Amino acid sequence: MPANRLLPVIALMLGSVVAAGAGAEPTVRVLSDRTPAHLEGLFEHYEKTRGVHIEAVFVDEGLIPRLQSRPTEADLAITKTADLLAEAKQQNLLRPFESQTIVTGIAPEYRDADKAFVTISYRPRAVFASRERVEPGSVST
Repeated sequence: MPANRLLPVIALMLGSVVAAGAGAEPTVRVLSDRTPAHLEGLFEHYEKTRGVHIEAVFVDEGLIPRLQSRPTEADLAITKTADLLAEAKQQNLLRPFESQTIVTGIAPEYRDADKAFVTISYRPRAVFASRERVEPGSVST
């Protein structure tokens, strides 16, 4: 997903959480293993435009153990790797989303089939092989 689409996707996810827990002064608690610099500007913009306070906790490592030990700490978890999403789903640490806004606003290929998580980006991977040492056609995956 292009970088310029990141803000709308996070806004959709945050909006879904806020709608589910609407109150007098909405607050969304976010737990993330991403670098704060990647998200703080987005959070500030969301707070200014939507009037929703975001309490963010950033961890360097140990996102899964943190979710296990504090299952109600976060309304939204944002991670940098897909393997952590799969592990969190397998351990039933993620509550399926019920947001029609996410379903209609995010393409199916970016949503987990069981509505456990949304992927907001994919990283391309390239495979290189030496023409001198590797037989043409021998690398297929």
